[in-house]
Amino acid sequence: MFICGWYPSRVLPTNGDFIERHAQAVAKQHKVSVIHLITYKNCTKKIEIITKEDQNLTTHIGYILPKKKQNY
Repeated sequence: MFICGWYPSRVLPTNGDFIERHAQAVAKQHKVSVIHLITYKNCTKKIEIITKEDQNLTTHIGYILPKKKQNY
């Protein structure tokens, strides 16, 4: 299981591409799951989870609507 702060997404398509390649390499021999969360200002919901499966690699990317800045 990879729980990562860097991973390619629609927000940053090349961010953490080395982690994606590492997960793909491990998936040749083992089942692998990747979890990545990132804020995305164009979300239509508070959180949107996209799951992709490719043979032994399952990727879950959670797009989270950023909170509005609080004025204190």
